[in-house]
Amino acid sequence: MLRPSREGGRRGLSQAREEVCEACAVEVSGELYCKACIREEVIEKEVEEKRVARPERATVITVASVLFYVLGALGIVGSMLVILFGALLSSLPSLLPTIPSQLRAFILFPAWLFIAFGLAALILSALDVVAGYWLWLSLKKGGILGIALCVASMALSIPFASLDVVSTSIDIVIDIALIVLIAVGWNTLK
Repeated sequence: MLRPSREGGRRGLSQAREEVCEACAVEVSGELYCKACIREEVIEKEVEEKRVARPERATVITVASVLFYVLGALGIVGSMLVILFGALLSSLPSLLPTIPSQLRAFILFPAWLFIAFGLAALILSALDVVAGYWLWLSLKKGGILGIALCVASMALSIPFASLDVVSTSIDIVIDIALIVLIAVGWNTLK
């Protein structure tokens, strides 16, 4: 490893040891440095260690992370609305004449079903945000959680495919895209 000498040139460590006098010598990690040069050398070493320890996040992992954040946030809002709808469901029969015909079918389901479905969706949406955060940090456990959530989402979407083909298809396409993004960037995760 080369160290700057007092003359400004580069010399080997053995020569640098000879040039550093005992009065201005500072030992860091077993190496001798001149007090005038120590700050610059230690900063360079720290920057290099950080560069080696923290590789840049792959673009595909960044995209997957942002998608998980967005889907998680939207899922949290949606699940809160479902829970609210379930809580208000008991008062809806009195409002039946004012409710649009598309919503009247939902009144047949018990309120606890909406609340349970909303809580399950809230937990899965919160896990989406966690997966997004871990992927943002390029952690392999974020990739594992993300893939598991996508597979669970696809498995839960299939029973509802007959109710709404378009949104189920979109959900499955997004889940497959997320799995592909994670798979492409898998080697960059630590």
